[in-house]
Amino acid sequence: MAKSQGSNRVTRYGEWPSRPLKETITDVLGLSMVFLLITFMFIQVALPVSSDFSDNVAVMRALGRSILEEFGWILGFYLTILLGFYVVTVTGQIRGTGEKAWQTSRTLGLYSTAIVGFTAPALLLSIVAAIGDVERVAKLMLVIPAYCVLVFLSISLGSYAVNDPKVQEKLAKAKLKRASRDLTRFRNRSTLNPLVVVFIPPAVLGMTLAVVAMLVHQVPFSWASLWLCLIFAGMSVAHAWIAFGSVKTYMKASSLMGKLAALFLPALFLLFLAFSGTAFAELISVRFAILWGMAGLIPLVSPLFPGNKKWLWINNWTLAGAASAYFYRKAEQDKLWASLQIESIDNDTSISQCNG
Repeated sequence: MAKSQGSNRVTRYGEWPSRPLKETITDVLGLSMVFLLITFMFIQVALPVSSDFSDNVAVMRALGRSILEEFGWILGFYLTILLGFYVVTVTGQIRGTGEKAWQTSRTLGLYSTAIVGFTAPALLLSIVAAIGDVERVAKLMLVIPAYCVLVFLSISLGSYAVNDPKVQEKLAKAKLKRASRDLTRFRNRSTLNPLVVVFIPPAVLGMTLAVVAMLVHQVPFSWASLWLCLIFAGMSVAHAWIAFGSVKTYMKASSLMGKLAALFLPALFLLFLAFSGTAFAELISVRFAILWGMAGLIPLVSPLFPGNKKWLWINNWTLAGAASAYFYRKAEQDKLWASLQIESIDNDTSISQCNG
């Protein structure tokens, strides 16, 4: 990859290092959820609320009304701070080759992420207070755009919350080693897109079993029977998606507890099939309950059927093969980015040493 001219970075870890956007958004959402949980726990402990849901809503609306009265200038205060952070970070006023510059950039990025987390409960309570109140809805229409700007600045600044070059290089080398190992481990994989394997076979299975159920019970074709086909297909796809996620978790788990945790969600859906099948056996017929159970059980237990190294077409359509394909493609991407990151950091280090 050719270097671009001037101060433009070659990769996301070039002269102006930053994190992937997905990581920054995950941090913002995660911190917001944490502060929402802390806020509602505080409301339960510190304020006179009862077990009645309507009483809790009344308390939340009262809090939201008080917050909304002050929310505008508070957002303005935070926006001013983040704009200042944004200017000194993006324009490079704190950039440099020294460790202090990296620490300052990282600190500003973490502060900006924390600000959105702090204000998330206030926004939610304001929305609750504005429901059914025209005047407060009008105020909220002015607050929400400002909050969106706050989130944008936070995500932009949070992307610069990276470690110093030595730590980045260490993490990149670990990622490169892990990716190389995964490329060997998941070589026996499906050649199809994992989403094709997860969606198409279960959908076909569910619709086929629904048609069989209609034939067995002599149900004429109608809009209701079409809905039955969609319900069977949707249920099969949902169970296949749960099984696919469990397979990925199981493959990556390094401990016995991790592997057992991967089986927890499929076990819950097995209980759902058992209860719903029992209800259908009583309400409709045993044959319908069996077909319903097959539509959910076959996708759920399909990971137990391993792929065949000799017959690739079998491995193409197994969830284990699809999970291996997912991890193989992810390992290819990780290896590429880790290599680019190491190369970029080495180049920056060499330039810094020459300038020094």
